[in-house]
Amino acid sequence: MRIIIEGADLTGKSTIAKKIAKQFNLSYVHVIRKDIHTIPFYYNLLDKHDIVFDRHFIGEMIYPYLFHRDPEFGQQGFKIILDKADKLGYKIIIAYLTDEQLMSRLKSRGEECQDTIDTLLKANHWFIDIARINNMPLINTEEMSYEEILNIIGVD
Repeated sequence: MRIIIEGADLTGKSTIAKKIAKQFNLSYVHVIRKDIHTIPFYYNLLDKHDIVFDRHFIGEMIYPYLFHRDPEFGQQGFKIILDKADKLGYKIIIAYLTDEQLMSRLKSRGEECQDTIDTLLKANHWFIDIARINNMPLINTEEMSYEEILNIIGVD
């Protein structure tokens, strides 16, 4: 089983990824900002088996623009990695929340910085757009049960 769960911060992707990894005895890998975000990095990571990725390559299509840094790859690199993921049978899903749900989570964490709020909302919308353009399933972790999410991923 190979799964990639992407989405903006606070959308519940880590919670779902960890739960799936534990239930199905899969390795859990959280790709972070400090990792090398190059085509070879993401491309070679895909060779792993029995794994759940909490973040992977899709964020590289979003975060460089939000944080004003040069992207490591563009649409062509995205397509190369996506094609390999498809060939290897990865299930790629995008976790998202509505603006209201995200605002509620931000408020519960005491976040009041408008720049942070705007950036998170923008990232969430961009992940949704990428999912729709690429026919990737979207999961709302507040509105869907764990069983519904597993059904969307295609595991029982």
